[in-house]
Amino acid sequence: MLEKYVKSILKGKKLSDSNIRHYCKIVTAIEKTIKLQVDIDKIVDGKI
Repeated sequence: MLEKYVKSILKGKKLSDSNIRHYCKIVTAIEKTIKLQVDIDKIVDGKI
């Protein structure tokens, strides 16, 4: 998913500082979402 995003922005250009910051925000959001999902799964499975 992220690779597709970067390719759509680049189209033969270099990433701007703004693009890099946005990309980092996306990565952070995905990391937090995955962690939350793991925590939710533990609660649902009764492991917490």
